[in-house]
Amino acid sequence: MSRFVPLFLAVLIILPAQAMAGSFANTHGFSAKGIAMGNAMTAVVNDWSSVYYNISGLGKTKDIFIPAKASVGKTGSLTIGKLQAKALAEKDKAVEPVPEAESPINELAVTFMYSYPVFKIDIDRRNPLDNAPMDTKAAEQLNYGIMIIGAAIDINKVYRLPSFISSARLGLGLGTPADGKATKVNDIDLRTHNWLGYGREAQVATIIAGVGFGFLNDMFGVGVGAQISFHGEGAVLVNNVEVGPANQTPPAQSRMDLATVPSIVAGLYFKPEKLTPALKGLEIGAAYKQESFMKIYPFSTGTVLKVGNSSMTLAMCIYDYYVPHAVSAGISYTRWNTTLSIDAEYQMWGLYEYSPTIDAVYNQMITVEDVPHADAWTLPKFKNIIIPRVGVAYKPLDWLTIMCGYSYRPSFLDDADTGGYVNFLDNVTHTGSLGVRLFVPQMAGMGGPVEITLGGQFQFLMEREVVKTGSAAEGVNANYSLNPNYTYSGMNYIGILEAKLLL
Repeated sequence: MSRFVPLFLAVLIILPAQAMAGSFANTHGFSAKGIAMGNAMTAVVNDWSSVYYNISGLGKTKDIFIPAKASVGKTGSLTIGKLQAKALAEKDKAVEPVPEAESPINELAVTFMYSYPVFKIDIDRRNPLDNAPMDTKAAEQLNYGIMIIGAAIDINKVYRLPSFISSARLGLGLGTPADGKATKVNDIDLRTHNWLGYGREAQVATIIAGVGFGFLNDMFGVGVGAQISFHGEGAVLVNNVEVGPANQTPPAQSRMDLATVPSIVAGLYFKPEKLTPALKGLEIGAAYKQESFMKIYPFSTGTVLKVGNSSMTLAMCIYDYYVPHAVSAGISYTRWNTTLSIDAEYQMWGLYEYSPTIDAVYNQMITVEDVPHADAWTLPKFKNIIIPRVGVAYKPLDWLTIMCGYSYRPSFLDDADTGGYVNFLDNVTHTGSLGVRLFVPQMAGMGGPVEITLGGQFQFLMEREVVKTGSAAEGVNANYSLNPNYTYSGMNYIGILEAKLLL
């Protein structure tokens, strides 16, 4: 035991840190309509948010419906369709015949989302020296806001494509924390109690862009694009460091190189109704998102002490915001002004890899014979999960749509992998949602009509119990008083408002 104590203290000092997983889009969704419909969007999406849900939806424009709410002038109106424009022109001979008005397929959307988690962790953690209670901050300050800007642009306005390409748009989605910070690196000790995908874990700038094409009057379509992550390397050298508690400003040199790294997003859709009227209202879609994460490695840190001119070199790595490979498939059916959409997403958490520094330290700890319960240092393994989703949209009026949805997300962390020193928090989650979309006709000064969507989401994180191997109750190791058994659960409330201008 005497040999273990200094080793344990040394690990407390040099144990490298790493965050696990995070993205506001992966946790909540990427648009107001998507969140309101339970994110069951793979088959039905056809707006700017296609860049996230199914990028082929950018190439699905021929059946976009715009209510006929505005009058027709000499140049026509963007708020009516072709047949409506013809009928109005023939009915009123005083109005000059107008050109066939195209449905507006260029989009510019501005969205604000706010997440307010109400989580709790029931833990009796005590100081091993005086047995005094020690609080954990795991459930505090997890609320945040996100600003999202989306755009979809008709490529034919820039370059006329061949006639067999019925639709083609370029899409962009940009989401960033509303407090102005582009990202919040959360590289912390793995023993810290940390909800994955919430709070700082989810607050990262998300950039997705790509193109989608529809063929044969949008009977089928494909799309491809990329989500941007940042990888790089860095180094820091600090000279003349004093040994002691006083503040000091030693001369230092630093260098960091970051590069954008694309993660592929791809998708396709098929509308059987274009083949036979018997299948009218049926749509099918599939999408793929490649894993994405931020990685800065190597990130070498060198320190030269003033006393004795001795030096230390530390090998470090920053690894954060991991989102796994995901494959989704969806089917939807529309009839009687009602759309039912069903999705299933397969997330490949089992392919997650820890950073090189994490692997090195934890593997070394497992091989130390004097460490009681060395298996407690074993890093958790994650499992692949399937997330079913369902969404419903009902349009009682041309200008009003009511939406709701539900999804079930199993935990990618097995109970057997929670008994060691690592304290990742991940719950089985039930998610319900509700939303409404309003159509506002083109008004004076506006370039086109506007869609306003208001949505809400409620996540229920089911209570989970963690039983630690060799806990203090077993009298094996006093250090486990800092890492006792506990339970955790919570609820998360999300509100989202989107205004989309159609051009």
